[in-house]
Amino acid sequence: MAGTRAPEAAEIGVAPVCGGRYSRPGDCRVGRGPYTSEAPGLGVSARRARAPPPFSVSSLPAPARGALVQRIPRPGETTLMPSEQQHRIGSEQQDRNGSEQQHRKGSEQQDRNGSEQQDRNAPESPAGAVQLNHTAVYARDPHRSAEFIAAVLGLEVGAPVGPFLPVDLGNGVTLDYYEKRDEPIQSQHYAFLVPDEQFTTMVARLEALGVTYYADPRHTEPGRTNRLFGGRGAYFDDPDGHNMEIMTRPYVRP
Repeated sequence: MAGTRAPEAAEIGVAPVCGGRYSRPGDCRVGRGPYTSEAPGLGVSARRARAPPPFSVSSLPAPARGALVQRIPRPGETTLMPSEQQHRIGSEQQDRNGSEQQHRKGSEQQDRNGSEQQDRNAPESPAGAVQLNHTAVYARDPHRSAEFIAAVLGLEVGAPVGPFLPVDLGNGVTLDYYEKRDEPIQSQHYAFLVPDEQFTTMVARLEALGVTYYADPRHTEPGRTNRLFGGRGAYFDDPDGHNMEIMTRPYVRP
């Protein structure tokens, strides 16, 4: 038809094949095969392979060239179409939100489990019950006496609080060692309920310190332990003569 321009091969997206209606002198016809001639009426001998033309960005129309240049990735970079980029960003955001939510739930669950475990392990006491908080222990040398009982029981001596040197027993009770030099120290009795699996170790510590232990409170059975109330127990003196006791079972009271 007069006045109608033949479309370029690049404009309709197929490869040129020589000898067709869209060809110009020295050009090739548009066909369906990308690199071979499939024109009807031509023999098999006319079907010949053609090498693809070398690709060049400069050969593309300006709009296509600009769009392609925008999508060419830099070395080591992956470029996605806008819809793909948006989908990836959304997926990454969902992954982050999901991970943060899962981490937060896990932390909250651990906190709850830890609190529940701590509540189960804490000794039960009636509401409004009176509990011993601390007691003063007289000593000629508070540092020596505090370090002695801490070494036997496997505890630590705390920082001084005023004139007192504390040894925290780990159950809310503190032994506050207090210096007394001007008058004799009256012996007191302190009994410690200790874990059964630590009793033998504590006795070994007494032996290592050269301290004699006894099976009875009157100290008449040296080097022996008792089996009171189905547990094990022993008595010993601290550096100031206080009668200390370790036992694995509490006394059965009427």
